[in-house]
Amino acid sequence: MKTFNNLLKVEFYKLFTTKAVWIVAGLVLFIQPLLAMISARELIHLGLDATPLTHPDLAQAIPPKEYLAFYDILPFGILPMVVLGSLLGATEYKNHQLRTTFLTCGKRTAHFIVKLISIVFSSLLISFVAIYATIAVTHLTLGNIGLPPMALSDITWRHIAYGVCEWTFLTVIAYLLAMICRNALVPLLFLIPQVYGLATLLASKNVWGTYLPVAAGKLLTATPTDSMVHQPVQGLLILSVWTLILVASAHRLFTHKDLGGLY
Repeated sequence: MKTFNNLLKVEFYKLFTTKAVWIVAGLVLFIQPLLAMISARELIHLGLDATPLTHPDLAQAIPPKEYLAFYDILPFGILPMVVLGSLLGATEYKNHQLRTTFLTCGKRTAHFIVKLISIVFSSLLISFVAIYATIAVTHLTLGNIGLPPMALSDITWRHIAYGVCEWTFLTVIAYLLAMICRNALVPLLFLIPQVYGLATLLASKNVWGTYLPVAAGKLLTATPTDSMVHQPVQGLLILSVWTLILVASAHRLFTHKDLGGLY
């Protein structure tokens, strides 16, 4: 247990001294709430009852205030989180970091579990703070026509929880794919087009499209005015299956495959 705790401390130290983590944290903790404030000011000008009929520039009707920022601002943070997971998963095999790590402790399963715990915990932490800050800034800017920024509403808190799950699952999926493929390119090519609308398009054309990770994530955070229907149980189930399959595959390769590389 002492060895495991030491490994966990080392992994968290490595994680929070990585530049990519702080860059992504800056984007989602500061830039995203700033975008939320700009969007909320625009909503004040338009009115919360604005629709594409009254304002042709709108792509869709504005959802009820409990769902504000979920349909337009929060998707911004998914991309940097996916990039973060991809970079961290691929970094494990660069510069022979794992070879050095295994010299201190040869228990590969313990190392794998520690790495998984660290990426899940850090993703949960960043996701919750970023999403809550974004929603709070939105309603703080709206003032009297918004919700109380600290209390919010039960619906909003529930959607925040779904948003945290979406971000965390997608980050972990990107991390595991990068670890399996030993590079960041594969998860980026797989997930980024989905983030930019491919998942929603495929889901609207074929039911199998909803089984893509990003489309499943949208089932968690869909608002009443979205094209996708809010189905959190189905979304959580699909994302869980993706994650379990990738965890099993990554663990198998991590514990049985040679590290490779040149000296």
